[in-house]
Amino acid sequence: VFVGTAVAHVSEIKFLREASSAALAFIVAILCEGLMHLGLTVETYFKAEGDRESIKSQCLRDIKYKILPYIAVVLSALAVEISFHFDEIADEYSSGSRRLAGDYGGDDPYDTGTTDPYRWDYGDLPLTLLAIGYVFNQVLDAIGEWRAIVNDKLDIRSRFVPMNVEMTIHRYGEWLLLMIGEGILSLLIVETTPTLSHYIITTSC
Repeated sequence: VFVGTAVAHVSEIKFLREASSAALAFIVAILCEGLMHLGLTVETYFKAEGDRESIKSQCLRDIKYKILPYIAVVLSALAVEISFHFDEIADEYSSGSRRLAGDYGGDDPYDTGTTDPYRWDYGDLPLTLLAIGYVFNQVLDAIGEWRAIVNDKLDIRSRFVPMNVEMTIHRYGEWLLLMIGEGILSLLIVETTPTLSHYIITTSC
């Protein structure tokens, strides 16, 4: 549910900038997903059956080094986004301009006078924080697994739950087919153009 809510609010970057309701909903959905992940990990720590030593070790590592730090980053992004909304509400009842945006005209609330609407702006800070947190998680996970693999004296089962290779291959295969199907569907449901290049790209995909 939370992932679907986040995906439903994905849009062009210019519509996800400062004081954007779509950005706020996206960040809240990511936060709820992180909290649910935390709850499931805690449940796994106490209730999962099998190699209890590996399960407890990995759950604790995930909570301390991945889940809680990422939730802290998401909370920071949410605080910044909420501050943007409060600033916008305050500016509606004052004669001043929006903070760090200056006076603007027209109907585009994201027009800050720059000729490039996709250039990084202070209003992009919440999404930038989310991206940094995600990349940090992936890098930390890769480093932890690499250290466990190259250290011959370390029992990898004391750090990680052993991977079920057959099940992983099966699940990744299903995920790949799903993504290919979604990609082709997204090409077909949009408004088409009677051009040769469009049909070549659709057929190739």
